[in-house]
Amino acid sequence: MDVTPISNAMDQVEQATATYLVIVGYILMITGVVVGVAAVVLNLTNTVVFLSLGLMDSSTVCFFSLSLSDFFTGLFMIGFVVIDIVQNLAQMDLFAFEYFLIHFFVTSTETSAAITTYIALQRALCVALPFYTRHAFTRRKSALLISAVFVLHFASNMAWASTSRITLEENNATNSTRYVLSVGEIREKATNYIIILKACVMFLEQIVMIICIVVLVIGLRTSRQLIARSRPATRTPRVDTNPGISIPSTGCNSLARPSRVHSSPTKQGKRENKESKAIQQCLVIVITHVILTILRSIIRTVLAFSLFSEGSDQIAYLSDFGFIIDCLNAAVQFFIYMKFNTKYQNFVCLKLGLN
Repeated sequence: MDVTPISNAMDQVEQATATYLVIVGYILMITGVVVGVAAVVLNLTNTVVFLSLGLMDSSTVCFFSLSLSDFFTGLFMIGFVVIDIVQNLAQMDLFAFEYFLIHFFVTSTETSAAITTYIALQRALCVALPFYTRHAFTRRKSALLISAVFVLHFASNMAWASTSRITLEENNATNSTRYVLSVGEIREKATNYIIILKACVMFLEQIVMIICIVVLVIGLRTSRQLIARSRPATRTPRVDTNPGISIPSTGCNSLARPSRVHSSPTKQGKRENKESKAIQQCLVIVITHVILTILRSIIRTVLAFSLFSEGSDQIAYLSDFGFIIDCLNAAVQFFIYMKFNTKYQNFVCLKLGLN
């Protein structure tokens, strides 16, 4: 029985698969560069704008902190791509350095998730219980809380990273050296507990955000109803039923002055419109974060129960795609601010000379 054709077919399939994986790798690398640079540039813009406008209230402090955290998310994403490029060009194994960079990346993404949860909770409580929470969220309290959250995530991830170390290993056969990641015994025992803990925190944040989304949608609907009620009624111009009698125009007291059909919005209407914009901004930020986080969670679940062999290209590419989603989540805030934040939009347009 001749099996040569079958062997040739299998070789062709393997070559096609290898070529496909190389193409996918380059696509992910280019996408990572684009998304990472976008996140860095856009969040640097956000940071500068909010600093220029002044951190006058709790909301501005939250948006500034979120922009700063997302800026580092994009920066670390670029670091991943740089390491991958060096590995491919120099044929070096730099996974040990990439491994430690992951902990910084996770710190920034977890901090951003916590800040987004706090923004959603703050806005939802202000909508549901405005009189009780009016003075609860101050600039000072928000700054202290966000700082504490960052320190907590940074300390926990750095302690987790310290359970492993990089060692230099010499290969006498090839007369070369390489960096090797040595995993400590503590890490092997605590890995499952840490993964479960992080999954529970992420799940809790998503539940809180979904509840806040419901509250914000109800608040947005109520706000629009108040705006509609605060608008002045449309007045119909008076029509003269006796065309034979003319009314002379006598200056400022002229009775022939045309009546105004629409009057300017009241102060209450402007205030309700501003509140509606703030709710819409928070709502879009939270919904975007929830959608991308759920997608990221699906990828992590697939990785946890993956049928691919450990260390395979499929595992690496799926993990990279998850990082890109995290970085994309960090890059979209600029467009939300430009859509719903009037002060932000006016400042950017003024600096760009678009006004």
